[in-house]
Amino acid sequence: MRSSIVPDTKCQGYRRPRHHSCRGSLLERDVARIFSLIGLRPSLNVRLDGHEIDILVAYDGMKIAVECKQYESGRLGVRDLIYEWATKKRELGLDKVLLVIVGCEVKPVNKMLTSKHGIAIWDENDFERFFTKAIEYREVAKDDVLRSIGIEPPMRLTKSSAEQELVEELLQPVAEEALRPAELGFYEMMKLVALLWIFLGWIFMVLWLYSPRLLSPKLSQCGS
Repeated sequence: MRSSIVPDTKCQGYRRPRHHSCRGSLLERDVARIFSLIGLRPSLNVRLDGHEIDILVAYDGMKIAVECKQYESGRLGVRDLIYEWATKKRELGLDKVLLVIVGCEVKPVNKMLTSKHGIAIWDENDFERFFTKAIEYREVAKDDVLRSIGIEPPMRLTKSSAEQELVEELLQPVAEEALRPAELGFYEMMKLVALLWIFLGWIFMVLWLYSPRLLSPKLSQCGS
């Protein structure tokens, strides 16, 4: 009997088997595993205002609902599913909705319809690609998954930018030391100017106070 447990994600070269024969519960767990691998915390089978959501993911204050559908031949209803979730998105106050469709081809017209209603959609190929990338390149996969849902990932420093910031950080103390003598010279000069003005002020004050006394003997001699 085939196990429904996803193999250890540390196994190198692992590829998910095609999901034509899997059921919804297995698909939900595998999609939730993608979000877990990229560092998010998905919750399975969450009830929100009376509606059951296959996977609910919280990211940066946003609520992301994920609906997983395994379609059998002759039971195609992707268009109805899009309209259903466009309504739920408004009623439940969801920020993003992702539909994961497995077992049938998602036509371009349906992808255009999801874009019109602000809904993201993965077909089986998208699911396989994101699952594989989440195992092998988690950081890259995280950015790709977020973009596919319509969320712009946060900016990350490239290697060159990080190196440039490191050089600037190392050179900053040197630059500060180089500027310090000029700053000290300016302040020392201002201090000398202030002292000079104080000294000159005292001289003028002494002359103003004692000049009548110094001149009075001469004036008395002239008067005699």
